[in-house]
Amino acid sequence: MIALKPCIALAALAGAVLLAPAPGASAASFTWSYAGTHGYVVSGSGTLTATSLGGGAYAVTSISGTRNGVAITGLTDYAGDDNQVYTTFPSLDYPGLAFLVGGSAFNVYYDTTDGPASPGDPYACGFAGYCEIGPGVPGTSGLDGPDPINPIAFTLTPVPEPATWALMLAGFGGLGVALRRRRVAAAA
Repeated sequence: MIALKPCIALAALAGAVLLAPAPGASAASFTWSYAGTHGYVVSGSGTLTATSLGGGAYAVTSISGTRNGVAITGLTDYAGDDNQVYTTFPSLDYPGLAFLVGGSAFNVYYDTTDGPASPGDPYACGFAGYCEIGPGVPGTSGLDGPDPINPIAFTLTPVPEPATWALMLAGFGGLGVALRRRRVAAAA
């Protein structure tokens, strides 16, 4: 009879190798959400795909989800965005992440200004924290009209890669086998 432990270890290793990303692959998936109230309620959530820039920084290559129940149709240029996210706090930088909703542009970003907007900083939220500007015209600065700035709470969560799930499932399987063998041995 074939020993069970080496078979499980070999199967877990094979699964990890098959499901691991190719060398040099640096795409990552994230779930995101935000909500806030400043005259009216704003909320958004969805997923995004990004390419690693190193050091925990990622360039967003696609976005999907909803803002106040309306579908997000893609990334855009608006209000000086750089469309980058970070795995460390804050998850967004000051240029922020800009996207389209029903033909209008929105930008979520992190403002480091702690206090009221200064004349040289038209994007200041009035406090250090996450903000949303919009709706606005795609491709503009966001300062050409009454584009409101709203304080928000923002979260970004990495989605585990398939290899991570495979190893976790293999580990749970190994624990199950070990517990079953322990019960059988105790009953004998």
